[in-house]
Amino acid sequence: MKVHPVQTVSALLSVLASLCLTQADPSPKNASAVVLQAFETHDIVMLGEIHNNKQEYEWLQSLVANPEFADRVDDVVMELGNSLYQKSVDRYIAGEAVPIKEVQRA
Repeated sequence: MKVHPVQTVSALLSVLASLCLTQADPSPKNASAVVLQAFETHDIVMLGEIHNNKQEYEWLQSLVANPEFADRVDDVVMELGNSLYQKSVDRYIAGEAVPIKEVQRA
């Protein structure tokens, strides 16, 4: 089943809207504290990224430097790669026979 970006964005916006509506206290919170607290009730916590956002990178650096982060988090998985080879990676993930040398370029 192929998921279209429009469907994905639509579903994500619906979930976010429902979360906003159920939030009892909509006042700003400390982002690091909220992320660390999420690990108390969730096995996996995912963070998105705004590309080339210096403020976000500085915050992420402070988050992982926080001693509480090391106490609560066992594994960190990062997605990265060269976008020039995204089609090769997509084909590889989909199970197509793509030479590993081609995938490694990403």
